Amino acid sequence: MLSQHVEPFTCQVTSDGDDVVIAPRGELDMATVGAVEAELRRAHGAGIRRFRLDLSGLSFMDSSGLHLVTRWVNESSRDGFGFELEPGPPAVQRVFELAALMDELPFRKHPG
Repeated sequence: MLSQHVEPFTCQVTSDGDDVVIAPRGELDMATVGAVEAELRRAHGAGIRRFRLDLSGLSFMDSSGLHLVTRWVNESSRDGFGFELEPGPPAVQRVFELAALMDELPFRKHPG
């Protein structure tokens, strides 16, 4: 039997003035999406007006993560707060590609 090492899920929150970065690490799925949602809600409730969801540390994301992202993008559009996404690794970005959302979501642009 092959041993598969899975990193434990963590969600780091850093702030800089009015900005907050929520950085989940590991797998963003039905079991962990609530932790990310809770951090986003906590920051929003504290009056934060600019968010970046950093997907770069994810090893996997399922449709529950996709739903979380689209909900927050829609909410930011409706309520007027800033929300952007730091792209994830290829396996995570593939979820957005399959859902035909790459051009619809506020992915952070990097020079180069």
